[in-house]
This record gives sequence, C-alpha cells and structure tokens, in this order.
Amino acid sequence: MANKKSHTDSEAFDQVLHDIKTPLTNIKTFSYLLNRQLETGQDKEACVNYVGKIQTNLDRAISLLDNLTATVRQSLKNPSST
Repeated sequence: MANKKSHTDSEAFDQVLHDIKTPLTNIKTFSYLLNRQLETGQDKEACVNYVGKIQTNLDRAISLLDNLTATVRQSLKNPSST
C-alpha cells in the first residue's frame, strides 16, 4: 500500500514539475524570439505578440506556484489527509 502511494506521489510530483516548467520554457522561447525581433528591428507587431505571450505564461506560472503553495501549506496543516 505504501509503495502504491509513493508511486502516486511521484507521478503527481512529476506532473507538477511539468506544469510549472511548461510556461517557463515558453517564456524562454518567446523572450529569445522577442530579442531577435528587436535586434533586427523588424515587425513591431510580432514583438507586441511575444510580450503578450510572455505575460500570459508568467501569469500561468505564478498561478501554478500559488496553487502549489496553498496545497503544500494545507497538507502541512493536515498531514494525516495526505
């Protein structure tokens, strides 16, 4: 039983890491693309689009971290419910 719980916890942890890493990877990509656009002085509309995508992904990452923090705090208050 404990082994099954450990496996489930590991899968949940891996999913959380994936969910947090995805918007951060997107931010890195859009930052790179934005930098390239700014260096070449081309396509102001693309720059505005990349900034919007960066902001959206930052909001997503912050929301995920807020949810994770709340979950961890709750589990620390009620360790028997995990």
